[in-house]
Formats: sequence, C-alpha cells, structure tokens
Amino acid sequence: MNPYNILNILTKEVRNKYEYKFSQTTKSEKEFANKLFEILAEVSENNNFDISENETLDIVESDDYLDQNIDQIICDNDPDFDINEENSGFLIENKFIELEKMKKVIKNHKFSSVQKNFRFVKHPIYITRFKEYIDKMGTNREKLFKVQTQTYDMFKNARINLLPVHDIDIKRRFLKIAKTLNLNNFKASNSWINKFKITYRIRSRKVTKFETRSSFENEEALKQKAKDFVRNSLEIIKDYPEDHVFNTDQSGFNYEMHSNRTLSYIGESNTSLLIKSRYATSPSYTVQPTISLDGELHPILYLCLKEKNGTFGPIVYQNLFKAPNVIVTCSSSGKLHKQHVIKYCNDVLKNNISSDFVLLLDSWCGRTDEKIYTETFSNENKCLKLQIPGGVTKYIQPLDRVVFLQYKYFIKCFYNRAILDSIGIDLNDRNNVIKMHSLVHNQLYSEKFKPMFKLSWYECGYISEEPLNYKSVRDICFSKIEEICCVNNCNLLSFICCSWCDNNFCFEHFFVRYHVHFDDILDLMSE
Repeated sequence: MNPYNILNILTKEVRNKYEYKFSQTTKSEKEFANKLFEILAEVSENNNFDISENETLDIVESDDYLDQNIDQIICDNDPDFDINEENSGFLIENKFIELEKMKKVIKNHKFSSVQKNFRFVKHPIYITRFKEYIDKMGTNREKLFKVQTQTYDMFKNARINLLPVHDIDIKRRFLKIAKTLNLNNFKASNSWINKFKITYRIRSRKVTKFETRSSFENEEALKQKAKDFVRNSLEIIKDYPEDHVFNTDQSGFNYEMHSNRTLSYIGESNTSLLIKSRYATSPSYTVQPTISLDGELHPILYLCLKEKNGTFGPIVYQNLFKAPNVIVTCSSSGKLHKQHVIKYCNDVLKNNISSDFVLLLDSWCGRTDEKIYTETFSNENKCLKLQIPGGVTKYIQPLDRVVFLQYKYFIKCFYNRAILDSIGIDLNDRNNVIKMHSLVHNQLYSEKFKPMFKLSWYECGYISEEPLNYKSVRDICFSKIEEICCVNNCNLLSFICCSWCDNNFCFEHFFVRYHVHFDDILDLMSE
C-alpha cells in the first residue's frame, strides 16, 4: 500500500465534494487527523487487511398493518412444529371428536347436562381429558404468540438502544423463550425467522452511523425537551384561531438541484451525474415559505437571491421577473440577515394579517431580537413569538418535517426534466429561478395540498388528529407522465398535472408559458 496514493485520492474526493473555506484548525480536527494517520500508517505497513461493512437488522418502515397480520406467522407453521387446530381433535373409542365439540362439552358444568347434550361422553373422565387436551392446544397457540411478541419486544428494545441484531440473535431468542414455555418441538427454522421478519417489516440494513452512549443519551434529553416545548406551546396557541398560528423558516437551495439517486448498471464502481458547474450545486439562495396551523400555505413566498455586493443593479432590478406571489430580495451570500427578517415581517406578514397572531420560529440568531416584532407589529396585530429551543428544531418545526422535503422534490423535477430532455432553458438564470418558485408555490397553494401542510403540524405534535387523504407532490403532480399535454395541437408528453385544474401540461406550456392560477387564489382569499 502506497500512503501517497491513498492521500492523493482522498484529497481529490474532498476537493470534489466540499468547497474550500479557510478557518483555524481546531483541537478536535487535529485529533481526528492524527487518528486517520494512525490508520493510514497501519494499512501501508500491512497489505493483509479486510474492509468490512457493519450491518444490523432494522425495521424498514413502521406500519399499522401489524395488528392485522400478527397471526400470520403462527398460522404459517414451522415445519418442525404443528399447531394446526382446524384438524385437531381427540380419539375416543375409535370415534374422532373435533376440538370445537370438546370446547362445547366443557362449557357445561354438570355431567348430567353433558350426557344429555353429548351422548358420546359416557364418563366424567372424558371431560377431564378434553380439558387437558384443549389446555394443551390452546396454550400452544398462545405460547407461540408469546414467543413471537416477546422476541419482537427484544428486537424493538435493542434497536431503540442502538444495539445490533442479526438472524442468529432472533433464533436464539425464539428458542430461549420457547424452552421456558415448554415448546420442546419448536426448532425456529429459517422459514419461521423469514416469516417473522416479513411480518414485522424487518430486514438487514447497513450501519451508516455510529453513536456514543453520551450522544445517544443527549438525543433522548433533546426529545424530551421538544415534547415539553410542544406541550407548553399548545397551552398558548389554543386561544388563537388556527389560521393565526404560523410557522416560517428558511431553507438553502442550489442553482442546480438533482436527485442523488439514478438507475444505472449493477456493479459499476462510480455513479456520476452531469452538472453545469460545481458552484451551482452548493447552497446559493434562500427560500422562506410560511404555513398556518389550519393547513394553509401563506400566499406570499419570500426569496433571497445571491447577488454581488448584496444589491440588485438598477437595470437588473428593472428587468426582474414580476411574480405576484413572490417577494424577492438579495444578499451577497444568498442567505438571510437581520435586515431581511425585518423586511419579511413588513412585506409578508404585516400586510396580510389584521389581528393578533402566533409566530413559531427556530432559534436562528437573526430572528431572536424581540424588537423586530414589537416595533413592526402594532397593537392591532400583535405578534406572539414562540422560539423553538436550540437542538430540537428537527423534531418540532413543521416546515422541516414534511414541507421542505416535498418542496425540494418539486424543484428537482424541473432540473431533472430540463437536463434529461436537453431543454434549452437556463434554470440558473435569476428570472427563471423566480419564475420556477412562483410556479411551485402557486401549485402548493392548492387545496389538494392542505392535508400535507396539516401533516407537518401533526408529526410535530401541535395537532392531535392525523389528516386524512394526504398525498405527496409526486402523487398529485407527477403521477400521470403517460398523458399528453392538454394544449391543442401539442403532442408532447406531460411534465406535470396541475393541482388546480387537473390538466396535464408539457414543460413548454407549464414553465415557459407560466401556467398559474392567481384568480383562483383571490377567490379563496375572498371567501
């Protein structure tokens, strides 16, 4: 092993993935670098080494169907263990007595009534034998159910505590519990284990992150902190109408946004995607939407572009694309600063809210100054600011839970279609960026996306009732790709299905022609 070759490859990978930023070297960085050097030295001195990938069993996804299929693994028997009760029974004087009949027999308390109703029972000892047989058969099914549920409890507890679990651990726990329950013929075959994993949606997963005990315990403390904040917030917001409880947050967007997955060939060592520039794939501008507790998207989107010197030149400003649902500002970094927060409060909130309201915010330093809100909002529309504690935003900020993921998926659909179909449109152009976000925001303002916004509040714990009929951006807008554009004499395949009119449009007639429904929005706002 040549350490210089390894170092050269590592340097190239770092340069390709990360933009260079100057900073003073920290103590933790020095320690980590020393550790990497020790590994590099050990590898270069010893050519015999293995690169191993750690895996563990994990739940693929949590589903509510478990209760419906919990009995499947019991009914689909282990080949080495028979509990089929449908054909089970008891042989008396060469006469087969079915299990159901035996159950009816033992319900009678007096032997005289048993003889009257069941003539094949000629002696009280039969009843005793029936009870023993039923207890054994019934217990077997119950015991197997215990084996299954207790094993799953073990698995669930292990994964909650970030412990590794493998098939052999499942089998060992099966056998251990079965032994304590006197299920001596139970072998825990591979088919049984496979059915168990299918029933509980368990599969082997590669370990992608290692955590220390201290960081894990700190995570639990943060979750409790988040629950406490939500509980206290609910006591406050219950006195406000749902359409006057807002959450707003900023999210960085790239001038090129593509999916990080693609179909490609099995076994290829590197899977690459073509982009216009590496600069365009780093966060370049900021989008700030606002949603309310009743599941509505605020009619105005706040957009901060990246401009040299942090200002629009007079000619650039004059030629900016005018979108009625987007307020555009800029900064030298494309990120928001305190003055942008003030502009947001004045141009987005103040002009669209006429009474007292609650504003749920994260702990970003640009938003923490109380003066911004007390000086901007008068006595007629006071703003009660609820600041989410640091470190728990990912748990209890609605926009972070659902909305931004769906929003960015929408934007990626534009870039993917433009580059794959070689459409001659520069989506990095500032006017096309404004236009694209205006279209996306207009689509998301449709009533069809209301359950999606309510779901974001529900998952954070601010509402107790799970919204029905939730559909994603893909379900509503990008599921009818086989359709033809609805515009006369256009035979191009559909790019999108409009969430307002349910018509299908190609890229040209949706993006270039700017297909929006602002009249429908005005009608909704006037209701």
